[in-house]
Amino acid sequence: MSNRESRLMANLRNKIWSIAIVGGTLVLAFVLLRYIVMSPDKAKAGYSTIAGLPGWLTPIIMVALGAGIFWLGLKVRSDWPEILGAGLIAGAVGVTEMMIGWHKFAIGSSLTPILIPAAVFVALIIFSQMRSR
Repeated sequence: MSNRESRLMANLRNKIWSIAIVGGTLVLAFVLLRYIVMSPDKAKAGYSTIAGLPGWLTPIIMVALGAGIFWLGLKVRSDWPEILGAGLIAGAVGVTEMMIGWHKFAIGSSLTPILIPAAVFVALIIFSQMRSR
């Protein structure tokens, strides 16, 4: 195997590990979101105030922080800042859904509120991958 082929295989292994870690994180996030959907009163009580700040400020801080990290991730070679930023933004979408009310987002089924943050996350990751080519 030549040196170029070795580097290509190492890059492929790194991408596979990145995808596996992100996939595992998404599965854990879906489990957590499903718990929140099943008991929204318990979850909503936990978000009424965070660190003394009003609850509605939490998603705004998450989006601002996530957008900054995502933007910085577009400037560097590593994919982790982009994934972290996209996760914070998608998490903010999920928190906002929870604050407004899950039932308002359950259009087709009870999975719709979970699919919206997942779609935001996937769209941001696709955007970042297209920009990094």
